[in-house]
Amino acid sequence: MKRRKPMPFTSSDASHSKNDTVLNYFRRLIEPHPSLKDPIRRRVVSMVAAFHLLTAPIAPTLHLTFDEFLQPSMVLLIFLIGLFDYGLVRSKWFFIGIWTPIVMIAVIFIYFVNTFPPTEHHAFILLVGFLLAGVLLSLREMLAVAIMYCIVFLSTMMLSSSSQQPFPIGALALCCIISGLVFMLRIHRTWVEELRKKEIQEHLDRQVSLLSLAFDGIAITQNDSFIKVTQGFASLFEKDHFDIINKKVQDILPHKMLGPLTEHEKLQTTTFLASDGALRFIQFVREERPANKEWIYAVRDITKQQLQRAELQLTDRMISAGVVAAGVAHEVNTPLMVIMAEMNFLNRHSNEILPSLQKRLDHIESSVDRIAGIMDDLKRFTRPNECKTTLDVNNLVESTLRLAQHSIGPRCNIKLELGVSPQAAISEGKLSQVVLNLLLNAAQSRKPSSEFCQLLIKTTQSTAERVIIDIIDDGIGIPLDNQNIIFEPFFTTKKKEGTGLGLSICQRILSAHHGHIALISSSEKGSHFQVSIPPSTKQEQIKEKLIWSETTVRGNILLIDDNPAILELLSEMLEPHVVTPCSSVEEGILILQSSHPDLILCDLVLPGDDGTKLYDYIAQHMIMYKQRLIFITGGAVDSSTQDFIQEINRPVLFKPFQREKLLFTIHQELERINAQPLETAEAISLSS
Repeated sequence: MKRRKPMPFTSSDASHSKNDTVLNYFRRLIEPHPSLKDPIRRRVVSMVAAFHLLTAPIAPTLHLTFDEFLQPSMVLLIFLIGLFDYGLVRSKWFFIGIWTPIVMIAVIFIYFVNTFPPTEHHAFILLVGFLLAGVLLSLREMLAVAIMYCIVFLSTMMLSSSSQQPFPIGALALCCIISGLVFMLRIHRTWVEELRKKEIQEHLDRQVSLLSLAFDGIAITQNDSFIKVTQGFASLFEKDHFDIINKKVQDILPHKMLGPLTEHEKLQTTTFLASDGALRFIQFVREERPANKEWIYAVRDITKQQLQRAELQLTDRMISAGVVAAGVAHEVNTPLMVIMAEMNFLNRHSNEILPSLQKRLDHIESSVDRIAGIMDDLKRFTRPNECKTTLDVNNLVESTLRLAQHSIGPRCNIKLELGVSPQAAISEGKLSQVVLNLLLNAAQSRKPSSEFCQLLIKTTQSTAERVIIDIIDDGIGIPLDNQNIIFEPFFTTKKKEGTGLGLSICQRILSAHHGHIALISSSEKGSHFQVSIPPSTKQEQIKEKLIWSETTVRGNILLIDDNPAILELLSEMLEPHVVTPCSSVEEGILILQSSHPDLILCDLVLPGDDGTKLYDYIAQHMIMYKQRLIFITGGAVDSSTQDFIQEINRPVLFKPFQREKLLFTIHQELERINAQPLETAEAISLSS
């Protein structure tokens, strides 16, 4: 048995579809002329056109009903006038078409009065016209029709050849009463409409006032044109509000703000390009008022918030990377220090080493020094502090270049022209971030046709007392149209990889430190960026040579570290000083209460109570030992620990360090202590 194919739609669906087609066709037949914009007038014109279409088929039946009054020629004339008026109301002369049936009723009244004896029915002809005026015309026009009909009625009745007949006073009175009621209904309707419009306008004004508190600007459109605009709205789109009035919305607003209103539409965000090429972020909310074909738009500029959010996310990622890097550095530095110390021990006993092994030891020492340098560079770049320090710009450029070496790759020939150790006052980590960003940008601008890119880095101190860093590449350059907007937030030419924040953040960092970044030149031959920062106001510090005599000053040193290998190693490195090792702060405090060491060498990061807790205890109970503390750390310090290091103003040795540096620091502190000896043991211990 063959299976019957399903019908594409049911009979009910077909009937509905057919009805919709007929209804749409009828709507096209009564549609007003496009030049008519007033919605009320358009409705009136559609009603008149529909009236003519519906009454045209029944016009011939008037002869059958009123054969004693209407001749066939008169019925044909009425039919033709109706068709003519139908075409008239749908044309640009629609106003004449509306008044035509009202005037025609007056003409018919005059014809009947002058052709037939006056009766009560004649008065009702004008009543029909007045009722028609009440439906189609405004209140003033309706009053004009009433006056016109009164004049027509009185003049016709008085001038009629059948004036000897009794005057239909009763019918006239009844028509006047009905007309008065219709007039009162129209007045009431007009008053209700005006009241409703007033309430709607007051609600709209309250809504606009509330929106104005939360948004930068408000605009109202009607028929796709602006009718009301606040200056805040116009300023957001870089125009004056007078320039926007009567303009089309598609000429002003971004495309996303022009689509149809979606269900449950909420606050939305979109972007557009300002006249200077900068990307602007705006939030908007809109509401449609179909009755008046109006839209209300409320907008606010959130570019600054978006920039702050993006920078915060970028900062969070950098902080996370910094925490991980600092943790890795801390874990690497501890065993690295053991290796360096053992290498130092072997070098001090080099006469006992076979010559064939010395070369291998030299290679190991060179590699260890390189690892130590990388760890130091990483520590400098990830340092969380924001404070300004006096730094050697040349050293910072070299350390940042080492960090960027892997990302830059082997296809960049780098040339350094470093000046005579310019000193700058700026946050070390922040300046390293700026230089790293410029180096990566320069490396990524390599021309596809070039096998290698040439990169020149220069440091100088100008006559204007500014430290200058120049980074010059031979890459693809920056187009002229983009040169004025490269420092704008979110501008990027790296469509998929770039965030558009690199140069913007560099500019903000330097501005916060009274510095400046500029694009000096850019062409197809490459780009030249220049960083200008203020020099240090302090005189350049001359590095002290690590010179001391192993036999001059010896002291008693309390050594606190939780790592047994480090304890053993540092005890050996501190020879010939007398070392008392312990593995915790609690044990160290007990030793302090029973003995009086000259110095305390403590690891800053310890399980349980760390170096900061030891400092706080000494500050409260053994205040004279505050100036005898030396801290050591592997580098994994957070911002609070960094602030602590700056506040106490005590020496901090970052692992890995050489024995010479450790002994030199101990030597300096012991000489200072000997210059200011303790008075008595009782002066040291204030503990209870």
